[in-house]
Amino acid sequence: MGCHTWVYVHIPSEADKWAQDYKDACIKEMEEIPTCDEITTEEIKLANELEELVKNTPIKDIPKLLEEKQKDDRCYDLLIGCVSLGDYGSLEVHNGKIYRDPHDLNPKEGYHDIFRIYDYEAQPCYSLEETLQRCEEYKVDWNLRTNSGFLINNKKLLYEFWEKYPDSIIKFG
Repeated sequence: MGCHTWVYVHIPSEADKWAQDYKDACIKEMEEIPTCDEITTEEIKLANELEELVKNTPIKDIPKLLEEKQKDDRCYDLLIGCVSLGDYGSLEVHNGKIYRDPHDLNPKEGYHDIFRIYDYEAQPCYSLEETLQRCEEYKVDWNLRTNSGFLINNKKLLYEFWEKYPDSIIKFG
């Protein structure tokens, strides 16, 4: 079947709300970490430090904090990997901005898995042009069937996605 295709959008008018949603969810998750089974003393200490850091970070600086800390795998797992903001738990930070899965915002939007590639290490795409190049490189089959067997023109959905959300990211995994 191939890797999942995850799409993330940035909507400037929602940026502060998303940062606040993230901050609230992160603090809640960090408070619950010490009660988890199979967690080390070191992870509890790191979670407590990150909780304090997030609590004391102004909303406008949350994306910058996340971008800086996501470079450390241990911090990434705690700050992004375990913090759920929606059904897909989807959050990405790039160039100081928070991106969310549009499915979390509107479950009727069907951009998740609009195509599949077969490389978990494939680089993210930040434009329609990059996406089309990546799809050509991996010889994407645009005619995928839905669960009910209907054939969809996914290339049309891809163009629709980038037109609707020009400031976006497509990732694979």
